Amino acid sequence: MLSDLGSWAVDSVRQQLCRLLEEEAAQNGLRTSTPMSPGESEWSVADQEVIFQLVDGAQIGVSLTARMVMYPLKSLSVIIGSGTQPMGIEDGDSCMFCAMKDRCRYRDARVHA
Repeated sequence: MLSDLGSWAVDSVRQQLCRLLEEEAAQNGLRTSTPMSPGESEWSVADQEVIFQLVDGAQIGVSLTARMVMYPLKSLSVIIGSGTQPMGIEDGDSCMFCAMKDRCRYRDARVHA
């Protein structure tokens, strides 16, 4: 139960962060893409290594295992595109691209934009 609560908390923070970034981008006349994380949909979790090459997770106490799992386990990386032109599918969420969307027990409980 505590693991589920932790996952819910991480997802809630992710949703709040994405809304904040989308609002800030809109105030600056920019558009944003649907937020995505390695391991979602068809995006390989192996690309987590690329993110860790660009951003030093150690500065905030996050490391990456040899199997591309972040530690602490309830950590999250997310990518959001931003620019003046349309960015793929806008106003969506990562659930749209998830292979488990039809059988996910959390999808209906999640707040969608």
